[in-house]
Amino acid sequence: SWTSWNKREAGSIGRAYNYPHVAATYWAMYRLARNNKDLVSSHKWDWYLDRAYQTAIFLTGRNEQGRYNVGYINMGLMEGTIFVKILEDLKREEWAEKAAQMEGRMKQRADRWIRQAYPFGSEMAWDSTGQEEVYAWCKYFGYDDKALVSLNSIIGYMPTVPHWGYNGNARRYWDFIYCGKLRRYERQLHHYGSGLNAIPVLNEYRENPDDFYLLRVGYGGMMGTLSNIDKEGFASVAFHSFPNTLKWDGYTG
Repeated sequence: SWTSWNKREAGSIGRAYNYPHVAATYWAMYRLARNNKDLVSSHKWDWYLDRAYQTAIFLTGRNEQGRYNVGYINMGLMEGTIFVKILEDLKREEWAEKAAQMEGRMKQRADRWIRQAYPFGSEMAWDSTGQEEVYAWCKYFGYDDKALVSLNSIIGYMPTVPHWGYNGNARRYWDFIYCGKLRRYERQLHHYGSGLNAIPVLNEYRENPDDFYLLRVGYGGMMGTLSNIDKEGFASVAFHSFPNTLKWDGYTG
C-alpha cells in the first residue's frame, strides 16, 4: 500500500518530492560544519555542500535516453526553496562552474513555469505544495509577475482568522486518506503546508514591511506548524477538524 511498501518500492529513487529533504539535510550539515569549529566531525564542510549540489544535479538530470532521472521534476517541490539557498552558497564559496550548472537547470524549470498560467501542478489532482518553489525561483530569476501569481494563490487559500487552527492554515484535505491513522477526507489543520506556504508570504512581507496582512498570514502558518509538534518531538500529519474528533492524528506524515 501507499504507507507500507515492499523493499523494491521503498528503495525507489524516482519521486522528485523526496529530493529537497535530502538536499536540505546536506545543506544544514554544510552550514554547521562551515560556521562552527569541531561541531561536525564526520566530513568537512565542502563534502556536505558538494552532496547538496549533486542531489540537485541528479534531480534535474536526464539519463542516456534523454528522459528525466526522476518524475515530477517540473512541479514545484515542497521545501524547494532549499535549492535557492544551496545555489547562493555555491556562489558564495566561488564554486562558479557548479553554480552555473545548477542555475541553468533551475532556470529551465522556471522558464517552463512562466509559460503556464497557474504552474502549481502536483502528483495529486489539487494540492497546495507547488507554490512555494515556483515563487522562490521566479523571484530569483526576476519573473516577478509569476511570483505574484504564486503569492496570490497562497493568499487565496491561507486565511487570517481569529482561530489557531485556521489562521494561516494552507487548505488541505486528502492527506488523511494516504497518511493518516484515521483515514477520511477532512479539512486538515496545520498540515506541514502551513509552514511551507508561510515561506513565500514572509519573504514578501520582508520586501513590503508595511503590509501587515502578509505578516499575520505568515505568522499564523509558521506558528501553526510548530503547534503540530508535541512535547516528545512527534509531528502529526495534521489536526482533525471534524467537531466530533478535534485531535492530532496518530501518524506522522
